[in-house]
Amino acid sequence: MVFRKYKNMKEKQIMDERLLTAAEVAEILNVPRATLYDWTYMHVGIDYIKLGKQTLRYKYSDVMDYIERCTVKVVRE
Repeated sequence: MVFRKYKNMKEKQIMDERLLTAAEVAEILNVPRATLYDWTYMHVGIDYIKLGKQTLRYKYSDVMDYIERCTVKVVRE
């Protein structure tokens, strides 16, 4: 998945609402899928949507929010 600027707000809204698979989220975060499943089991990490008994999906906007929350801001003097 490539990060890019949006052409307009409509395109941003569509991307923010897109549901991602665990494999796609793992690729974005550069973590193993097992890590996502561990987070799900421990109820930490990224919010997810459970479809049926075994299918998980993640909102693109939730993944980006998670990255933002994990970002440490460095104060430069």
